[in-house]
Amino acid sequence: MEMYVNGERVNADEHVTWEEIRGMRNILLSHTDSYMISDRFELLSEERKTELLNYRQELRDLPQTYMNEDGTGIDELEFPLELDWIIID
Repeated sequence: MEMYVNGERVNADEHVTWEEIRGMRNILLSHTDSYMISDRFELLSEERKTELLNYRQELRDLPQTYMNEDGTGIDELEFPLELDWIIID
């Protein structure tokens, strides 16, 4: 995750915690929760169902994918691209 302070690139591990990353991730997951209700999910095309399931899994996997044994790794973190068809209620 690229982070800039006063226009200069800094190491995100020194400025953001994994707890904060999980909070951001949880907000992004909440934006898609309503699409997981069975009635609404069934209205999606197969392509969108797959996109949604993959997106949510990538978000859930962020800490395991990027966190190093010493707790660093935020600087290399890349959030998945948000789905452009998701409408935030």
